Amino acid sequence: MFLVEGQGDVWKLYEAGVYNAMGLFGKDVSIKQKSLLLKSGVTKLVILTDNDQAGRESKIKIKRDMSRSFKLIFPPMKTKDLGNMFVEKIKDSILNNLQGYF
Repeated sequence: MFLVEGQGDVWKLYEAGVYNAMGLFGKDVSIKQKSLLLKSGVTKLVILTDNDQAGRESKIKIKRDMSRSFKLIFPPMKTKDLGNMFVEKIKDSILNNLQGYF
């Protein structure tokens, strides 16, 4: 499962061929979202929060709160926001290294 901050990021991943993405509606994973992820049977999470202060804080909190329950993957992202990237750039710079996760 890919975790992103907003719905625009989910749509952009969908355009790139990723159909297992969830928008957090912000930078934090809520108790309800975590519960749904645990019940879903998902074991690996690809974290693609924005490349800004809030996104970096989100990554730290997700790592602290969820690393015992899931294998977490934090792909490097060179642009600020996934939703602003071109689909081909997402495929080449992010998804190319994540074969089998989507």
